[in-house]
Amino acid sequence: MVQATYTPVVTDNDAAALAFFQNVLAAIASNNAGADEPPQVFERMLWFDTAAGYLKQRNAANDGWNRLVPISPTQTEEVWLEGVSAVASLITPELLKTVVGAGSRVVHIATAEMTNEAVVDFTAFDPALYSGYLFRFANVVPSVGDANLHCRFSTDGGATYISSLSYKHTQVYSDGGSSAISTGDNSATYINIAFRVSNIADYGYSGELDLIGPEREAATFTNARGSLLHRVSGTSIIRTTMNGGAMLSIDVVNGIRFLWNSGSFAGGKIEMLGVRRE
Repeated sequence: MVQATYTPVVTDNDAAALAFFQNVLAAIASNNAGADEPPQVFERMLWFDTAAGYLKQRNAANDGWNRLVPISPTQTEEVWLEGVSAVASLITPELLKTVVGAGSRVVHIATAEMTNEAVVDFTAFDPALYSGYLFRFANVVPSVGDANLHCRFSTDGGATYISSLSYKHTQVYSDGGSSAISTGDNSATYINIAFRVSNIADYGYSGELDLIGPEREAATFTNARGSLLHRVSGTSIIRTTMNGGAMLSIDVVNGIRFLWNSGSFAGGKIEMLGVRRE
């Protein structure tokens, strides 16, 4: 390992001058190898820092060193680990969710878990990204027995929800394999999703609702299907339901509210998913 100064002494004799240039060439050949930085430094000069195990280069301002490559196997491993750590620090849950969902057209947007909410609102609508939305209900339970689950729309981002006679809905349901029963309303203040849901824990409504065309300045439609356990004379009966609804509006729908005709949400979960545009 050789280091040297690079400024010759003009008063040196021949032997001293020869020794000077031999040291300079040896220093250049070894990349100024040494545990300490060279005694004389210049911008962009190389230095093999044997203490750190890196080949370094002086910066353009000549006031510091930049690491170029590791020389020893130990330092090579450290550089790799540093790179892995740096990349890992950039992976946030949001980024991971985006990457994992990048190959799917249906992606998660938001989740609401209820304990004692009068209403549940979703307003994360983005027509530039999504062509439609899917809502999933998991054991949604009302605080009052035999309650009906409804939804209403907003056209001002959730500031207000339309409660006038602007909705139409129809429903077909069957209890325990009995003949299907059909109900509906062509002039309602809501869209019905589930009919007579029990307030007993684990008897709630589970199903899905498609929201179709909310970005259009025309009718917005819903298609829902699900099941629940219904109590009749003290006996639990499985009820399956299929529902359709619409709201005629000249405005874009950008919010949805879920509510009961009586009482509040005593439990359950609702997820909002978006259907990516192709």
